[in-house]
Amino acid sequence: MVRVGEPVQRQVERSLLDGPGRGFVLLAANSDLNKRSTRASVRATIPALFPEKADQPWGYLDPVQWRNFGGWMVDNKLLNDLPDINSAITGDLLPGAGL
Repeated sequence: MVRVGEPVQRQVERSLLDGPGRGFVLLAANSDLNKRSTRASVRATIPALFPEKADQPWGYLDPVQWRNFGGWMVDNKLLNDLPDINSAITGDLLPGAGL
């Protein structure tokens, strides 16, 4: 996960400066990715990677938002049970944190 996290962080930083370059770092890190869908995923995901509060690190996962998302997944029969969100999310694998 750490190996994936660092290219994602670099891609986010690059995308902010170079819109047409979106997806390049991820595509360079994994040639099996589809170019079109990777660029679309990066474009859609970038806003979610920036926390709302300045004191939260890049990639912060809000437990309340994820609990709500998990509830939506249960309601739509994508999950059988709501997972323990506090056990499911961690910042430990983000670049510069935890490990």
